[in-house]
Amino acid sequence: MIINWLTSDTDNMLSILSIVGMGGLGKTTLAQLVYNDPRIEGKFIVKAWVCVSEEFDVLNVSRAILDTFTKSTENSDWLEIVHTKLKDKLRGNRFLLVLDDVWNESRPKWEVVQNALVCGAQGSRILVTTRSQKVASTMRSEQHHLQQLQEDYCWKLFAKHAFHDDNPQPNPGYNEIGMKIVEKCGGLPLALKSIGSLLQNKSFVSDWENILKSEIWEIEDSDIVPALAVSYHHLPPHLKTCFAYCALFPKDYEFDRECLIQLWMAENFLHCHQGSKSPEEVGQQYFNDLLSRYLKEQPSNLHELTNLHRLEFVNTKIIKVPPHLGKLKNLQVSMSSFDVGKSSEFTIQQLGELNLHGRLSFRGLQNIKNPSDALAADLKNKTRLVELELEWNWNRNPDDSAKERDAIVIENLQPSKHLEKLSIRNYGGKQFPNWLSNNSLSNVVFLKLHNCQSCERLPSLGLLPFLENLEISSLDGIVSIGADFHGNGTSSFPSLETLKFSSMKAWEKWECEAVIGAFPCLQYLSISKCPKLKGDLPEQLLPLKKLQISECKQLEASAPRALELDLKDFGKLQLDRASLKKLRMGGHSAETSLLEKSDTLKELKGLWEAIPLWKAWG
Repeated sequence: MIINWLTSDTDNMLSILSIVGMGGLGKTTLAQLVYNDPRIEGKFIVKAWVCVSEEFDVLNVSRAILDTFTKSTENSDWLEIVHTKLKDKLRGNRFLLVLDDVWNESRPKWEVVQNALVCGAQGSRILVTTRSQKVASTMRSEQHHLQQLQEDYCWKLFAKHAFHDDNPQPNPGYNEIGMKIVEKCGGLPLALKSIGSLLQNKSFVSDWENILKSEIWEIEDSDIVPALAVSYHHLPPHLKTCFAYCALFPKDYEFDRECLIQLWMAENFLHCHQGSKSPEEVGQQYFNDLLSRYLKEQPSNLHELTNLHRLEFVNTKIIKVPPHLGKLKNLQVSMSSFDVGKSSEFTIQQLGELNLHGRLSFRGLQNIKNPSDALAADLKNKTRLVELELEWNWNRNPDDSAKERDAIVIENLQPSKHLEKLSIRNYGGKQFPNWLSNNSLSNVVFLKLHNCQSCERLPSLGLLPFLENLEISSLDGIVSIGADFHGNGTSSFPSLETLKFSSMKAWEKWECEAVIGAFPCLQYLSISKCPKLKGDLPEQLLPLKKLQISECKQLEASAPRALELDLKDFGKLQLDRASLKKLRMGGHSAETSLLEKSDTLKELKGLWEAIPLWKAWG
């Protein structure tokens, strides 16, 4: 209806339509959708959006309209001057003006403002949003009344924000309580979104029950929508104070982040524990927490900012971006995370159009149903993306079909050779991607592989020339680590400084005897929670700064030389004392043989097992 009204030919010089409905129904959201609808592109020479709010001061409203149309600031206090400039701007031009949140019921005041708007060309339109039918009558406008959402749409909107999914299948307990909470929201979209976002951070059914049973739902004679009051009431105390402080500012006030943080600091709202973060850092965290709860989408006209060079989505829950954002080829886009499948209006394919910079964490990669969608993200050509996390849900048990799909998806998510940091979590495929073994990531310095339980072989990571830090954990399918891990090179892992293995339940042997010249720069080696590991450890290493072994009760080997040893719950180790300066021992069933007397050992710490060892040292 509204689009037809905007685009229809009419003899009227100026036509007015009011969207009428109670607070929280989505009047402003509907007006925004209409304002940015591609079907009205080219219909109007100029467009303007003005938030009016409760106080309808004729001069201020007229000046705001002029400023928005001219994209400048008018400082005159003379109404006649303001109206003259406004008429000059609109004369002969077909315009669209949105007056958002109008409360004025005085017809004389409106007529003064309207007199400056009647000089526009035929087909000019004024779209109004208001809670009051009397306001619409005062403006002699047509009316479009919004109604509450129907029950099925209520649940979909609530679930979209509470479960990260348009079609959730949550725990039945959450499902039942969620339906009751939805009923209390009364079909108001704003209430459903606010409560859904609040519950998104509540991981226990008891938390949901507390919100359902809150007495705030029963408050009567209040201008505040109950669901919004509940949402505010259940904010953490520190955020509640900071959020309430923002109410001192006018509606639609544009906050400067650094300025707001300084104001919070002046009011002593920021709680800094001794020796922890600075007040500025705490304020930044508070700001981001509030932002992540309430910022949902970016302005639809963002693509019109042709001189914009950098755009950051940090700690936000973006579910929609402007459709033409990818046209800004010089725009650098940074986003801390992307939840796959969270929104049908912001898909992984759209990332292919963006010039991504910095760090990006993919979550929920199991939601990719068509692996070609991953290829469309075009990560291989994101040369400014230096840090990448690929993450699937941790608590799933993929079948063979899902494992095959995971393998294709990760292959299609190959990053550029400029990547520096990579983490892969909860991957369900049976083998790691080829691009991790063929030296495609020649600039990677940090790599983490976690909970990839179906993989039976490690990739040839020894070929990565600049890899400095490698962490491998919870790979339950790995039984043996052999020459293929080192890359069969004469100098594998040439830059590696830190190597950590942990929670490798099935790992039995590290075949490192034939590897010559490996790990020339290794300083820290940690092996923990590998209960079946029995075989050798690399012996040809230069003295490590630290060797840490814990909960490896079957391990029997000669330990590499190290300046510091931290040992707990191991089997039998032969230690070279020549360079040893610090030894810590703990746990039970530990047996240690010291090969040479040490003149450098300065510290020995441990349990009772270490006492006879210390005496034997002499």
